[in-house]
Amino acid sequence: MKHLIKSVLAEDYNRVLDVAKVLALDYQIKVYILPEINARERILRGLFGLSIDNGYTPDIMIDRGVFIDVKSSLIIDKLSHNASKASRQSAFACITNHRLPLNVNQLDDYAKRVFRGEAYDKDEVFFFIDGNIYKKTKDNLGL
Repeated sequence: MKHLIKSVLAEDYNRVLDVAKVLALDYQIKVYILPEINARERILRGLFGLSIDNGYTPDIMIDRGVFIDVKSSLIIDKLSHNASKASRQSAFACITNHRLPLNVNQLDDYAKRVFRGEAYDKDEVFFFIDGNIYKKTKDNLGL
């Protein structure tokens, strides 16, 4: 079997690592950064709880079958689109401010964009802003 390990030199790796560290500390849980697991490796994907119907591999696993995909938009209008990509990977979205300045005071607005957007089918969305993780749910927004 051949797996593409996330390159420690890639900008994406550092964003994922930042989120993983804070999740582990804040929630006192084990957090696993996943390698790319090919769609043809159905048994291995099944062992991780990954979908065997598509080849997408989320960035982080916090429990077997519970995934988070880290997304860093370049423009605010793409928040919903990026979150929908995470959803297609059977993962919760964690949107970071690594590439786009996000304001903590506007988290409810950002979350509403995600929940009302294209195809995000989760009840929770995470935001990573300036080294902190924030979780928003449909329930706490009245959606």
